[in-house]
Amino acid sequence: MTGSQNIVLLGVGHTNAHVIHQWIRNPIPNYRLVAISQYPSATYSGMLPGVLSGQFRAAEMEIDLSRLLNRSHGELILDDVQKLDLDTQTLHFTKRSPMPFAILSIGVGIYLKIIIYFSNGSGREI
Repeated sequence: MTGSQNIVLLGVGHTNAHVIHQWIRNPIPNYRLVAISQYPSATYSGMLPGVLSGQFRAAEMEIDLSRLLNRSHGELILDDVQKLDLDTQTLHFTKRSPMPFAILSIGVGIYLKIIIYFSNGSGREI
């Protein structure tokens, strides 16, 4: 889309995934949706209780970001942002050229580490 401005979602957690779903239903003309993640999938931690109780498989918590962005006609960039320049509204990456943005949403996210503890006192990370 020539002449379009970038709406960039840095990190794809619950909130930014919701933005992508809304974009699928109602894209904004003359803007391009770009999501940046270090990983090709995101974990929907809201399903964790169901996984732990056996209602869902762990794989069902995973969101395929490429597929989701394809549905939105957006772009998924798998890279690290090394610098955010607010003066020029530009993101600088590890592996690619800088990208300008008109709007930036930063998903700060969480680090999910699950350890199951057994009655004998041992634990196992899943």
